[in-house]
Amino acid sequence: MALWRSSGENRSFYRPRRKEMATSGMRWDGIGTFGHGGLQGDAAASEAERRQALLQELGPGWELENWTVKTISLWDTIEPLLEMESNKAVDFLSLDIEGQEDEVLEGFFSDAARALPEERARILAIAVESGQLEEPKTQRIRDILESQGYSLQKRIGVDE
Repeated sequence: MALWRSSGENRSFYRPRRKEMATSGMRWDGIGTFGHGGLQGDAAASEAERRQALLQELGPGWELENWTVKTISLWDTIEPLLEMESNKAVDFLSLDIEGQEDEVLEGFFSDAARALPEERARILAIAVESGQLEEPKTQRIRDILESQGYSLQKRIGVDE
């Protein structure tokens, strides 16, 4: 399952796998590949470049396999917790979802507005990983959050 702007979609990713696993029938275990992989289809022009760069980073003996998963929205993930606790607040939310933070946040606030038309689903503090994102994407995340009443408190650099 993958976190996305809406639930029930099929999203295709590529994930690293050692070549010997492909021929031996071994299943992928993810060891040594944390943080690698990518979403397919959102930026077709740069996808081939990203795939090639990832293969170069991984080195010899690796290939990328296609992997399709169902999605779940951030709202559908959080809402049962809010109901269980009989409140409408999340103390802290941290997002690091490899460049799709804007899509997920936009979907969350849209879903929350439909589900709670009289009030906002409150998240008291949100941290968003955007260190590897290009400036237009970072600005879009900021615009989405500011439109919901959030303000940037601190920008932290890599590994701070």
